[in-house]
Amino acid sequence: MSKLDYDVVVNIGHKLKGNGKTFGFSDISEVGDLIEQAGISKNKSSLEEYINAFEIGIFDKLKTIEN
Repeated sequence: MSKLDYDVVVNIGHKLKGNGKTFGFSDISEVGDLIEQAGISKNKSSLEEYINAFEIGIFDKLKTIEN
């Protein structure tokens, strides 16, 4: 990653959190909250971990939709 814009990270995490709740995806909402909090605290290592968890979760959701 080049220079990380934590304000953007916080915004994206917050949107994921809210949209996850709105559409009934609590796991996405939880990861969104973690991403938001990692952005607020500027914790890059946790942020990378949570983004990876989000990516895995999305792929798992897509697999269930395809089947």
